[in-house]
Amino acid sequence: MNDYLFRYDWFTNNIPTWKEHLVCYAGAEGITFVEIGCWEGRSAVWLLENILLKPSCRLHCIDPWASPNGEVIEDRFNYNTRLVSNITSAQLIKHKDRSIDILPSFSGESVDVVYVDGSHIAKDVLSDILLSWRIIKQSGILICDDYELDQEIQFHDGYETYSVAPPLHRPRMAIDAFLQCLMDIIGFYTKVGRSCFASVIFLCPTAAMDSL
Repeated sequence: MNDYLFRYDWFTNNIPTWKEHLVCYAGAEGITFVEIGCWEGRSAVWLLENILLKPSCRLHCIDPWASPNGEVIEDRFNYNTRLVSNITSAQLIKHKDRSIDILPSFSGESVDVVYVDGSHIAKDVLSDILLSWRIIKQSGILICDDYELDQEIQFHDGYETYSVAPPLHRPRMAIDAFLQCLMDIIGFYTKVGRSCFASVIFLCPTAAMDSL
């Protein structure tokens, strides 16, 4: 058992749903997964331990670690992903940058799954969704996290406080806008989970590139 260093857990509730929807990728060859917003690496570790099991798999982790305590959080990410690298053969590629700068570098229809869990500002979430939709393969999966989240976190000298987030600081507005604009071409979607961390999962249909 590896001694991972995790302080926060906003991911464990997702595991049953991820197991259900990602089962077709578990142990498969050549899977490319993009994670936007990686924090301490909890979800990255789970993916490398349970889904991305082959040397030909790639996990791209995109995060600027720009919060006031970002350096500490990034150190934990580095530590945790170094530990998991001892037991996995998949390749983790770290991108310390903004998603808006990294996502356009991926070729169209080159990614199997994208997990959007970066900035929760609505305009940033919408940007991440649209940029991700272009790079997902036909019948790939787009996961948008925190659909029901109505709080935001502030960091102050080593501690954090929570407050009610205004609508423009919630992912839901962006996810709903995407749904309303592309409802006619989205292959399938479902909202899973009952907590504020519920996710919306989209199945990318054939010819998704042509829809944008």
